[in-house]
Amino acid sequence: MMYDFRQLMFPPAGTLEGIERPDGTRLRCFSAGQGAPVVLAHGWLGSLTGFNLVTERLLEQGHRVIAFDQRGHGAST
Repeated sequence: MMYDFRQLMFPPAGTLEGIERPDGTRLRCFSAGQGAPVVLAHGWLGSLTGFNLVTERLLEQGHRVIAFDQRGHGAST
């Protein structure tokens, strides 16, 4: 299977929102789909766009996909 790695440059299609934390940190969160939830958490130096290559497949399988940018990564403060 060939991937178009340009997909990693942009947020996935779905609901993007900011979650305000009590300490003032704002976390960028993505969600899409319905069904059994799958939460995707990236590692060091990553962001939620790193999951773009698997998000579509998870949605096709009937999952709700939730991903977020860790503190200080991606679009999170």
